[in-house]
Amino acid sequence: MALIKCPEGGKEVSNNAKACPNCGRALKPSAAVPILLGISCLLAALVIAFFLPSYLNPESIRQATEFRTPYLITLIIAAVSLVSAVLGFINIKVKQKGLAFASIACSIICFALLAYGFSLTTEFFLMIPFILGAAVLTLIASCLSLKTL
Repeated sequence: MALIKCPEGGKEVSNNAKACPNCGRALKPSAAVPILLGISCLLAALVIAFFLPSYLNPESIRQATEFRTPYLITLIIAAVSLVSAVLGFINIKVKQKGLAFASIACSIICFALLAYGFSLTTEFFLMIPFILGAAVLTLIASCLSLKTL
């Protein structure tokens, strides 16, 4: 059993401890963080794979001009969610608060874009569960990783 210093309190703690017994700060990242980020990446990639071909080939859409902007917003939301998840993955290794905050900010941007998209039309949101799921999972994972920094 080796002793490590608590990053917050500076006291020596066992390297096997999940949290500092003195201040309660988490010492080990949650195992759920990479799983949540992975699912978020898959959901965002699924949305991009579904909407990108239609956006690039508007003739395949019945009313191309009507759906072009909502499709673009959906792609932007999925891309921002994917960036947020990638920042979360990088933060697992680098462990910097700035990356965690950037990942959280990207998730919040996804929610704002989602609200804007709803203000345009609700007909194109076939993938809402995937978009919302990706943003929520990334937000939760980023907050969990921030807890251990």
